[in-house]
Amino acid sequence: MNKKKLIQTSIKVVISAALIFWIIQGVELSEIFAIIGSANLFILLFAFVFKLIGYYISAIRWRILLRAQGADATIPFLVSSYFVGFFLNNILPSSIGGDVVRIYDSWRAGTNRPTAVTVVFVDRFLGSIALLFFILATLLIPIQLPAELPVSRIGIFTVTVGMIALCWFIFVAPRTLSKFIAKLNLPFLGKINATLSKIADAFEIFQQKRRALLNSMLLSIALQVNVVLYHYIVAQSLDLSVPFYSYFITIPLYTLITTLPISINGIGVRENLFIFFFSLFGVPRTEALAYSWLLYGILIVQGLLGGLVYALRRDLPVNHDLKNSNLKQSNSEVKQDV
Repeated sequence: MNKKKLIQTSIKVVISAALIFWIIQGVELSEIFAIIGSANLFILLFAFVFKLIGYYISAIRWRILLRAQGADATIPFLVSSYFVGFFLNNILPSSIGGDVVRIYDSWRAGTNRPTAVTVVFVDRFLGSIALLFFILATLLIPIQLPAELPVSRIGIFTVTVGMIALCWFIFVAPRTLSKFIAKLNLPFLGKINATLSKIADAFEIFQQKRRALLNSMLLSIALQVNVVLYHYIVAQSLDLSVPFYSYFITIPLYTLITTLPISINGIGVRENLFIFFFSLFGVPRTEALAYSWLLYGILIVQGLLGGLVYALRRDLPVNHDLKNSNLKQSNSEVKQDV
């Protein structure tokens, strides 16, 4: 780890520690653990099923994007990649480790390295757009929300429009920039332009596979619904009195905020967000904190399962026919994924 990375990680550790220290002031830890211990195990197991469903939806989306680029991989292999990525995210001070695994596995599925980066980037980007659209659509529903909830319909709409504009820019700019660099004809830009050209080729393929992008977007929205239902079910295991509709506002906002790289894996930020959100509906701090730590405990278990998958996935086939993994898939094959 270089000096810059070390400083960034140290700052995140300090922020997480400070936030945790602040929220536990005046709170009986034994009471929090007692609330966690009272959780309904059957309901928790049911919630974990939704976690698995989320991985399955994500794997289908990833496979559609791979097929659009002429590659392919089995759903079990892609699901295992998510598990391994989550394991690395838990032991590393950022979420980049999971993306590295997915880029590597996209390459193993039959793409070149620039295309593998593009596939993972587009996958994440579609998920972000779906999240913002989900927030916007939910805010437009005429429901009664607490006045303290820090959401702005105009702000969310502006961000959504910005994401659409950025999406257009990303899909168009790589080819334009590549042509511009080629015209400069400078020797030291040769390798950069070659890589940029390959990325532009990958984006152009996605432009021609609009149905694949549409299906991926619909799956991203389905994934967001699944995430909301998962958090709601975990709350039911603790019998928290938070209205069902409120999760469709608070969970997307929570997801969006915790993606910001300001702490170690969201530690400290997660707890404060749930304490604030749930307090708007009269939930005591101890119960909100218990809910947050229960979620984190599930994440730890999930990470341990990811470590087990990492140890056992060596013999898992990437796809059914490695020799033909680079063959172009037809549009009809892409349609069959959903």
